[in-house]
Amino acid sequence: MSDYWGKTSPRWVMPARLLDLADKLAREAAGLSGRLAPESAAGLRSLLMSSDAKSVRRSEVQQQIGDGPGFMGQDADYRHRIAEVLRLHCTSLLTAVAPVRVASIGRTREKLYALDLKPDLWQLGQATSKALAVFELEFRTQLSGNEQATAADEFRMLEIMLSACICQVQRTLEAFLPSVLRERTFNAFRCSKQILDARIDIKTAPAVLCVFI
Repeated sequence: MSDYWGKTSPRWVMPARLLDLADKLAREAAGLSGRLAPESAAGLRSLLMSSDAKSVRRSEVQQQIGDGPGFMGQDADYRHRIAEVLRLHCTSLLTAVAPVRVASIGRTREKLYALDLKPDLWQLGQATSKALAVFELEFRTQLSGNEQATAADEFRMLEIMLSACICQVQRTLEAFLPSVLRERTFNAFRCSKQILDARIDIKTAPAVLCVFI
């Protein structure tokens, strides 16, 4: 049996449903282009990277992460590349101890960024935490890094991870819908103690909204 890059490997035949999810992730992430003003994107990136500092910090343990057996050839399309990057991340989640998992988030983020999926705008660390929680609940097990993951386990984890990443992208897209931004901006001018204490006129809100979009 051949895998999805034509190599003989019965373990790694990528299910079509996972390729479909990889395609959806790429399409959803593409929607981030043009949705945020450059200044807003830069501000959001700074805030998310700061709040996710534990996941992105460099550590000595990062040197312990290997890519494992690779199956991606030069002619692989974008769906396979996305699936492969997240497959390797899921392998770390299933088979490594917690510090290695933390370092894997930073490494995986860099690869997804290179694939233009803009992970700096939707928090891969949050997606990873959610995916682990769903996997552990579904399989009723607490991952310790000592388990020998089966191919079925890894594919299921990859499916959960892809879905969690898509959810994070959609949350960012929804948060920056013009209607949502308008409501939140005007609510801030009505309710924010800092804005009220500064006596900033609510007539300023439309200008602030224009900056966001």
